[in-house]
Amino acid sequence: MNAFLEPLIERAKQSPKSIVFPEAMNEKVLQAARRVLDMGIASPILIGKETEIAALAATLGVDMTGMVCEDHTDEAKVQNLVACFLGVADVFSEKALNRKFTDPLNYGAAMVRVGL
Repeated sequence: MNAFLEPLIERAKQSPKSIVFPEAMNEKVLQAARRVLDMGIASPILIGKETEIAALAATLGVDMTGMVCEDHTDEAKVQNLVACFLGVADVFSEKALNRKFTDPLNYGAAMVRVGL
């Protein structure tokens, strides 16, 4: 490990945060999420359908233990996120948010914005 990264990693280990990975169906992203968890620097939240992510993880030999999946296609979860988002920002209508949150990138960004 290089001298620049070591202090950053040690600092992150002192107070691990959650990291949202909206592109969880990307092999490198899924492997990075595992590495981040194994290093103890963050808790990954993977955006996507758990069955699909788990299938990809199995193909890659990536252990999903300790990782959380957030299904951006689950209507109840989308409605909850829309309500939370409208509570902190009123720049979009409910209808627009429902449409935007079908995209995992927008869903993940909204999770970060509302602090979920």
